[in-house]
Amino acid sequence: MCHPVRPLYILFLCTALILPAGCDAGLVPPEAPDRGFISGTVSYTGDWPADSSLFDLRFVAMRIVPTSADDIISEFGKQRVVLSQGLDRLALQDSFFVSLVTTGPYVYSGVAIQQSSNAFDWLPVGLYQEDAGIFQVLPDDTTFIHINVDFANIPPFPPVSN
Repeated sequence: MCHPVRPLYILFLCTALILPAGCDAGLVPPEAPDRGFISGTVSYTGDWPADSSLFDLRFVAMRIVPTSADDIISEFGKQRVVLSQGLDRLALQDSFFVSLVTTGPYVYSGVAIQQSSNAFDWLPVGLYQEDAGIFQVLPDDTTFIHINVDFANIPPFPPVSN
């Protein structure tokens, strides 16, 4: 006659031996990506666009230099675009703060306006210029930047390659 404890013991032993083989890190949760913060100020000069062509105004940071609007749409789809809350309109200066930003270099950043109700109708009006337009976001650190927007002299889009 079979002892009733023996099958349970064998089942427990097999489970204890098989389960660890299927775990790569045990019960440790996966590591979260490093995150940092971007804080900045924006100075405005020149005449502001008419209200009818200014639906939204935001700080935008990207890890690529876009060559077309399709590049920007693609980066949005991959969730690789940093976007601030809306900025103040008709101001001489404003500030922004973006939290939980993926660390690493950002090579195309500035202020953009949405020119119509079309969600894809954005135009850069000022770019980050210091350090060749590149800044680095470090883990658990705040990167401070300043952007000048001159509405009489907005940057070309797509950007002119050197």
